[in-house]
Amino acid sequence: MILSSFATLNNPKLDYSDPEVFKQLSQLQKGELYALMHFTPGLTVKAIFEGINSYNEILRKIAIQEKTGWVDNASLIPHENKYFVDRVHFSREGAARMANNLFQEVWKQLQQSQ
Repeated sequence: MILSSFATLNNPKLDYSDPEVFKQLSQLQKGELYALMHFTPGLTVKAIFEGINSYNEILRKIAIQEKTGWVDNASLIPHENKYFVDRVHFSREGAARMANNLFQEVWKQLQQSQ
């Protein structure tokens, strides 16, 4: 078994209330932030990303506790347009990157089982 963190177009570790951070975002990243606010009314961007960070940390701890595979795709897949078609769905490049990250862990597990 392999657990993977949740990778997104927007880096959940950034402070999007900082005008300098927001200014450096691509148009796609800005648009996806607006969509995120639209589809999750009542939540702030900060709260949503705190939830994603918490979720990823819980998965990491479960992987360690259960001694299963762990791939931190949230850190390994860059938060760039070329890897995503929207805030959560991968482009070809993003899917290839994720597959390669998972393959590395699969290969490690196969080597250990022999």
